[in-house]
Amino acid sequence: MASVSMMSVMDKTSEILSEFNTELLLFGMAFIVQFAFISKPWRKKSQKSMGLKDDGDRSGPMKAVSSAFEQRDYRAVLRYWRIIQTSDAGEISTNIMVQVLESMQRLKKDTASILEEVESVLTKNRAYANVTFMNELIAPVSKSLDVDLVVGMLHLFNDQLVEANSTTYESLAHLFFATRNLVEVKKLSVTMHTDGIKPTGPTSLCFLKAFLAESDLQESLNCLGELCGMQLPAAVASQLLRLACRERCLCDVLPKLEAARLPMSTEMLNTALTECLRVKEDGLTSAVLKAATSQGVTKGGRTYSLMVKLAGGNRARISQILDEALSSESRTVLIDNLFVQAVLEACSEMTGDLILVERLADALKPGEPSQVPAILSIIRFYADAGYSQKACKIYTDLLRPEEGKRPPLDARTKGCLLSAAQASGRHDLVEELGEMSGSPNHISLLRSCSKKCDASTAISVCERAEKLPAGAWNIALETCIDQGDLSQASELLEKMGDKGVADVNSFSMLLKAYLRLGNVSSALGLLEKMQKDPDLTPNSNSYNEIIASLLKDGCDSSRAKSFQLIDAMKEEGLKPSKSLIGILLKSLKPKSIQADIAQVMRCVDSWANAMDEGLLCNVLETCVRLRKLQLLEQKLREYYGTENPVNISGAHCFGTIIKAFGLTKNPAGAWRCWKRMCSQHVKPTPITIGCMVEAVSINGDVEGAHELIKTLLEDAETRTAVNAVVFGSIFKGFSRAGRMDRVWAAFQEMKAHAIEPSIMTFNAIIDGCARNAEMDKAGQLIVEMKSCGLQPNIITQSTLIKGYWALGNAQQAFEAFEETEKGSDTIDDALYSTMFDGCLQGGLADECEWLVEKMIAQPLSPSTYTLTAIVKTLTHAKRLHKAFKVVETLQKQFHHRMATSVNNLLLKGCLKLRAYELGARACIKMMNDRYVLDSSVCHSLLRGLLQIGQSHLACEMIELMLTSRDSRPADSLEDSLISEVVLTLRKTAPFAADQLCEQLRSVRPTFKLAPAEEDKGKEGQAVSSMKARLQEIGACGKPCP
Repeated sequence: MASVSMMSVMDKTSEILSEFNTELLLFGMAFIVQFAFISKPWRKKSQKSMGLKDDGDRSGPMKAVSSAFEQRDYRAVLRYWRIIQTSDAGEISTNIMVQVLESMQRLKKDTASILEEVESVLTKNRAYANVTFMNELIAPVSKSLDVDLVVGMLHLFNDQLVEANSTTYESLAHLFFATRNLVEVKKLSVTMHTDGIKPTGPTSLCFLKAFLAESDLQESLNCLGELCGMQLPAAVASQLLRLACRERCLCDVLPKLEAARLPMSTEMLNTALTECLRVKEDGLTSAVLKAATSQGVTKGGRTYSLMVKLAGGNRARISQILDEALSSESRTVLIDNLFVQAVLEACSEMTGDLILVERLADALKPGEPSQVPAILSIIRFYADAGYSQKACKIYTDLLRPEEGKRPPLDARTKGCLLSAAQASGRHDLVEELGEMSGSPNHISLLRSCSKKCDASTAISVCERAEKLPAGAWNIALETCIDQGDLSQASELLEKMGDKGVADVNSFSMLLKAYLRLGNVSSALGLLEKMQKDPDLTPNSNSYNEIIASLLKDGCDSSRAKSFQLIDAMKEEGLKPSKSLIGILLKSLKPKSIQADIAQVMRCVDSWANAMDEGLLCNVLETCVRLRKLQLLEQKLREYYGTENPVNISGAHCFGTIIKAFGLTKNPAGAWRCWKRMCSQHVKPTPITIGCMVEAVSINGDVEGAHELIKTLLEDAETRTAVNAVVFGSIFKGFSRAGRMDRVWAAFQEMKAHAIEPSIMTFNAIIDGCARNAEMDKAGQLIVEMKSCGLQPNIITQSTLIKGYWALGNAQQAFEAFEETEKGSDTIDDALYSTMFDGCLQGGLADECEWLVEKMIAQPLSPSTYTLTAIVKTLTHAKRLHKAFKVVETLQKQFHHRMATSVNNLLLKGCLKLRAYELGARACIKMMNDRYVLDSSVCHSLLRGLLQIGQSHLACEMIELMLTSRDSRPADSLEDSLISEVVLTLRKTAPFAADQLCEQLRSVRPTFKLAPAEEDKGKEGQAVSSMKARLQEIGACGKPCP
C-alpha cells in the first residue's frame, strides 16, 4: 500500500510540474512578443545613435543636418531631412534648405525630385512663399549653373504668387551670363524694363557685358546710364570704347563716356586717336586729348606718333608735341621708331624742314638698343634728302661700333650710308662698310613538384599515371614554364595533344610564356594550331595577348598581322577587350593610313553599348593626337551628343571632352559640358580649368574666358586650381587680338591673387610684345623673370629675337643670339631659322654666312626650311657660287640628300642671274644623283644655253633627261624645244645633231622634227655625202666609175 501511495504522489507531482513548465513557456513567448513588436526600444536607440534627443528638442534635426553637411555626409543630410519633414521641427531656415538641395544635387538626384522637395515645403508652410526666401534659396543654387533647377524653382514660387524683384533678376542674370546664354540675358533686360523693375548695379554691369559681347552699342550705352556711381572695370570700359570706334560713332558716344567717368588707359587713348585719324575731325581729337589729360593718362610712343599724324603739316603743333615728348622723364621709351617715323614723314611734307629732325637726333643717345631703329630711320632720311654729311655724322656719333663688332645696319640703310659716305668724301666709312659685307594523390604530388619547380618529376608522374584529367597535365606544363624550359614545355604539349588531354588553357599558358619572352613567331604558330582544331578554338584572351605583343613591336608587318587577327576574331564572334582597344588607339600615329584608323574605330564601335568614360577619353585623345577633327566631331556627336550620353563623373574626362569641343569650334558644347560638370558638383582640376579656358579663348571669346577665370577666383573651392597655365591661355588670346592692355591687366590680376608665374607665362607675354611691337617692355619682363628665380630658356630667346627682327632691329637680334650662345641651352634649328629669316628680310648676306659657319661648327644639321632661307638670302645678294658651296658643304658634312625644293631654288637663282652654264652643270649633276627637278626650270635652262651658244651642253642635258630612269623629265620635253636644240646644234656639230635625232627616235618613236628643220637635216646629209665624194676624187686623182 505504501508503495502504491508513493507512486500516486509522484504522478501528481510530475503532472503539476508539467503544467507549470507549460505556463512558463507561454509567459516567455508573451514577453518576447511584447519586446519585439510593441516596445520597439531600438527606435530610441537609433535616434540616440543619430545624435537626436528624445526630450522634445526641436533644434536637434536642424543641427544634425548642418553637421552632416559639413562632414560631406550627404545621405545623412537627406535622412535628417526626412525626420524634419515628419516631425514638427519648427521653422526651416534658408541655409538648411540650401544644404538639402545641394546634397540632392551631389547625390545626382534628378531635377524633378529636387523641385518636389521645394514644392512640398511651400505647400506645407505658406509663410515661406515670399520673395526673400526665394532669393536666399535661388542665389546659392544658381552657382551650380543648373539652369533647369533655378528656372523650375522660379516657376514654383510664381505659382505661389511670389513675384521676382531686382535681387532675383540679379541671380538670374549672373547665371545666364556665366553659362554664356546671352539671349536669355537680353530677355531678362527686356522683361525688367517692361515690368518697371530697376536693375541693381551688378545686374546692369552683367547686362552691359552681354550687350558688349553681342556688339550692341545702343543697349550697352543704356546699361551704362544705369550704372550711376558704380566704378566700371577697366576691361569693360576698353571694350565699350573699341565698340564705339568700330561702329564709327565715337563722336556721339564720347560725351556719354565722359559723363559716366570711364577710366581711360593708354591703350584706350591710342584706340580713340586712331579713330580720330580716320575721321579727321579736329574737334573730336581735342575732346579725346582733353579727356585723357583730365584723367592723367600716360602717353606712349604710339600715342605721340598718332598725335603727330593728326597735326598734319602744322609745324607749331608738331613742335609742341615734340617738346612734350622730350620733356617726359621716360623720353628714351617715348622716342621710338613709330614716333620718329611720324615726325620724319611730317618733315618730308614740309619740304625739307630739318629743325625738328635735328631736335630728334639730339635727343637720341648712343648705346640705347631700343633707339636703333629710330636712328636708322633718321640716317635714311638724311641720305635720301641729300644731306650726306649729316647722315654720316649720325652714324659716327650714335651707331658706329667698337672695333671687331658689326654695325646694326640692314641692307637698305647700309646702301644709303655708303652712298652718303661716297658723296661726302668719307673714304674711311666707305672702306669700313665695304669690309663688313664680307620606345587525389597524383594532383597533390604534381602541386608539390610545381612548388619546387621540379618539371622532370611532374612529367614522370603524369606519364606513369594511367588516366589523369587535363588540369593535372596543365600543372606539369605550368611547372615546365615556371622552370623556364619552354622547349620541354613544347614537347609536353605535343604529348598532351597525342593523348587528347590538351585544351585551350594548355595552349594559352604556353602562348603567354612565348609572348613574355618576346617570341611572337612561336606564339603565332600555336595560335594557328588552335585555329585549325575545332576543339581548341582560341578565346578572346589569347587573341588579345598576341595582338598586344604585335602592336608593341611597332613594325609595319606586325601591325598588318595584328589587324588580320582582329578580323579573325570578328569572324569567330569575338571582340577586342577595352584594354586592347586602348593599345590599338595608342599605336595610331599622325602618319597612320586611313584604313588602319577606320579599323580601330570599328573596334571602338563594337563597345558602343558599353562605352565608359575611360574608353571615351582614350578615343577623343587619339583623335586630337591624329589631328582628325572631323572624326573627333563625329565621335563627340555619337557618344556625348545623344539623348543618353556616356555617364561622366571624373574631372579629367570632362576636361578631355571640353578640349574636344574647343578644337571642333563648338564653344556652346564646351559650355554645356562645363555646366553639367558644375551641376554634378565635380570639383575641376587645374587641367580641366585650363581645357575650358583654352576652348573658349581659341574660339574668339577671350572675354568670356577671362570672366570664367574671375568667377573661379571668387569661389574658395576653385580658387587654388587656377594657376599660371590657365592665365597663359588668355595671354595668348588677348595678344593675338592686339589687346596688350588686357594682357598687362590680366598679368597684374594674376600677381594680385599670388599666383606664381612660370617660364611659360613670361614667354607668352613676350610673344605678345613681339606680335604687337612692344619690345621696349620685354626688358622689364626679363628682369622680373629673373627676380622670380627663373632664367630665360631657348624659347624665350627665340621669341625675343623674333620680336627684334619684326622691328628691324638687327643689332639687338644678334646680341640676343650671342647671349643665347653663352647660356647652357643648345641653340636649335628653330632659332637659327628665325635668324636666317631676319637676314633674308634685311638683306644681310655677310651675317648669313657668319651664321652658317656657326651652325656648321656646332654642328647642327639645318632643316629644309632653314636651308631655303639661306639659299634665298645668298642668291638675292648675287652670291650664287657661295650658295652652291654652302649646300655642298652641308650635304657632305651631314650625309643627307638635299630636298628637291632646295635644288630647284638654286637652279632658279641661276636663271635669275643668267648663270645658265652653272645652272646646267648643276642640273646635270643633280639628275645623275637621281633628283626629280622642276621641268619648267630645266626647259628655261635649255633655252638660256641656246642663247649663249652652249648647244653641246643643252644636248647633254636632253640626252640625260631622255635616258633617265624616271620618265617624267623625258615626258615633259616638248618637240618644239627639242627641235630648237637640234637646229642650233646642226650649225656647229651636224654629226652630234644626227646622233641626238637617232636617240630621240629610239626613245620617242613618234618624234618628228618640224618641217623646216627636217629639210635642213636632209640638206645637211646631202652636203656631207658630197664632201665625202670629193674626198674620194682627191684621193685617187680621177673620178670613180
